[in-house]
Amino acid sequence: MGLLTSALALYAVAGMMWLALAAIVAVRKLDRFDWKYHKGDIWVVLALGAALWPILLFAKPRALVQPGQLFNFEGRAAQRARDFYQFVHNPPPCAARIIYEPDDKISFGRFVFDASELIPVLEDRLRGSESAYDDEYLMLVEWLANKDDSILEPTKVPSVIQNFHWIADEAIRQGLGAIECRVCGKAVNNSALVTQDDSGRRGWNYRTLSCPAGHSLLSFRAMHILTRDRLEIEPQTTSSRAG
Repeated sequence: MGLLTSALALYAVAGMMWLALAAIVAVRKLDRFDWKYHKGDIWVVLALGAALWPILLFAKPRALVQPGQLFNFEGRAAQRARDFYQFVHNPPPCAARIIYEPDDKISFGRFVFDASELIPVLEDRLRGSESAYDDEYLMLVEWLANKDDSILEPTKVPSVIQNFHWIADEAIRQGLGAIECRVCGKAVNNSALVTQDDSGRRGWNYRTLSCPAGHSLLSFRAMHILTRDRLEIEPQTTSSRAG
């Protein structure tokens, strides 16, 4: 009995030592965004690691002395919040014109807008809106309003603005911006655009603008129809048809 008690005591001490090391690493490595979006995951790692530390000997032996590798969580919420915070407090310069190239695999347009002409589009979208993306659009308005006319090269839309496709779509349909098809390698007149919007189809419905040759310039999920008599309107952060 004494030997068993001693073994359990050593087991507990080793677990507490690992817990202390892991807690120090968590405090030093993780920021407030990690704690906000992965708090539950962090506590699970700490609790299970301290209680079941021998498993790490076989699964991840380095984690016994380098527990930081256990805090690499999946999901982009924390990184997106971190990037947005950086954009708010230290925004990149904005030129008089901005350029937008969708980074998905189904849109092949290149769009250049005057920064000042997009502000009314954003303000109209924000008027009376209660969208989850309002903060993003508000910061975009401020970024555009502080444009630097001395910068001649168009500025790329910051990647942290994940829903700019809605703004680009509205601006283009209002006749704003210069458009180019990256497949054709030619400029496209706004009046020559082909509109191919889904309507009433079960599943995902897309808003699509194409060039006269049929190449999709801008295409993204606009509405999801769950059943025949129930609609779910949900702006999407991705333009991929996958899923």
